[in-house]
Amino acid sequence: MYWYYLEAVQELPIGTDEAWQFLTNAKNLEFLTPESMNLTIKSSITTPLYTGKILHYSVTPLPLYKTLWVSEITSYIEGKLFADKQLYGPYNSWNHEHEVTGSKAGSTIIDRVYFQMPFGILGGLAFTLMVRRALFKAFSFRKSQLTRLYPSAENLHYSFQLKRIKA
Repeated sequence: MYWYYLEAVQELPIGTDEAWQFLTNAKNLEFLTPESMNLTIKSSITTPLYTGKILHYSVTPLPLYKTLWVSEITSYIEGKLFADKQLYGPYNSWNHEHEVTGSKAGSTIIDRVYFQMPFGILGGLAFTLMVRRALFKAFSFRKSQLTRLYPSAENLHYSFQLKRIKA
């Protein structure tokens, strides 16, 4: 089974404190997720985040596939970084690091995700046929939502990469 690496970097015209407050409010996930994914937060208490916190979501990552997603906050450095790990959900493994750094425009949000598809070769085929496109679409939607929420006259940096990790 292959491992994959996803990285999305988006510069925003807001300070790091504001970016951090937005990013660490789990309720904002619904705003940042395409409607077609039907993300609903099931956890009754989502804030504050801390190492060991468990969050539950209902999500439709692919058409006709609705599932529960349970994640645990595995690290938390106030104002800088937090990471979550999928305990249950659509991936064999999903480790997502969220980082906020300063930039000339204000702040930069960096997402780094290491993940593994389920179902061996069939999972690899599903990645090629559907999952790659769905992840690109989800992060593109997130970019547009953040750009709409925090507009800028400048052309701020954005990059997205998704690749298979090879030996």
